[in-house]
Amino acid sequence: MEKLVPQIKSFLKESLSPYRFQHSLTVANISVELAKKHKVSSEKTEIAALLHDCAKEMPLENLLKNVSIYNIELDSIQKRIPQLLHALVGAKIAATKFNIKDKNILSAIEKHTTGHEVMTNLDKIIYISDYLASKVSDKIKNIAVANLDSAVIEVAAKIITLQLKKNSLIHNNTIKCWNKHVEKISSI
Repeated sequence: MEKLVPQIKSFLKESLSPYRFQHSLTVANISVELAKKHKVSSEKTEIAALLHDCAKEMPLENLLKNVSIYNIELDSIQKRIPQLLHALVGAKIAATKFNIKDKNILSAIEKHTTGHEVMTNLDKIIYISDYLASKVSDKIKNIAVANLDSAVIEVAAKIITLQLKKNSLIHNNTIKCWNKHVEKISSI
């Protein structure tokens, strides 16, 4: 798997804008740092982080074509918010283009936009790091170092608040992510 990183970086540099490429590198740096703190494989974390947005800048027509090619089932909100599709398509690209079979890596790519009620530590790290790479927050980073579940709650809260302010739909996975992690923290 280690040999994949240079290939992935080369692919991303060619297929993403300089901004999105740099974002992916930043997410990888933050993710690997958190992975080390929480005893998660740095190698798997780096691969998931690098690939999390590999389909982000794909034109909508190509995203929809890939949804069809890979027989990805979309829920009603994903059909109305095409920005969510890149995570699903990105996981399929990771599996096909880079022959990634590791379910944890693919899951982290799939769940990085909405979160989910069932998340591995790798899922949480990519979800949190993606947010931190765009909205630098020492508070959330410090929380993430101490407790991933608490950081997931913070990130979900920020995302939900932003969507409410914009009068936008909120994906069910984000609501379930929020609820499940709040329950988890409050039961400790």
